[in-house]
Amino acid sequence: MVVQTGGSFTHVVYVHDRCGPSEVVSMGPDFAPAAPEDGSDMTMTAAVLDPDGAALPVLVAETVSKAYLVNDGPGELTDIVTSHLLGRGFTLVSRLRQAPPQVPEWVGVLLLGQGPAGEDGLMILDPDGERFFAGTVDLPVGWLTQAARYGWAVLYVGNPGLAGRHHDDKAAAKSLRTAG
Repeated sequence: MVVQTGGSFTHVVYVHDRCGPSEVVSMGPDFAPAAPEDGSDMTMTAAVLDPDGAALPVLVAETVSKAYLVNDGPGELTDIVTSHLLGRGFTLVSRLRQAPPQVPEWVGVLLLGQGPAGEDGLMILDPDGERFFAGTVDLPVGWLTQAARYGWAVLYVGNPGLAGRHHDDKAAAKSLRTAG
């Protein structure tokens, strides 16, 4: 874990006491953590969920590296991506009983079969045209049909632990409920 305090970075290494020494290492003045070219490095999972009787096409973005801000006052940690999205009109969701309200002007572009190995690609742009996500997505059976039916998909952003789970909508719903 790398922590920024003021203008300097510190590497915090926590190791189980029987495995090695834990330590705190001050990084040099030229150190800056690596940042992905497209902003936040994310995985994207697609599922068809049925929160209120309508099978909805869902995309779940999960950040690979978690980044937090320390709020003034009690020192609460706030997820940077969540904070950004709440400021851009997204709604905090704690239950999956119905789809969250639509956020206008976010655009998702599917690139079917256009990945390097023939996989499906997805690009999501925010209202300013900035790239929120660009990468591959594995679409389950029925996802395209539902997306065409509605003309939109629900985008959840969080860390429910879906990465690597393919086409298991029941497991996806359970993970999302747990995260919520």
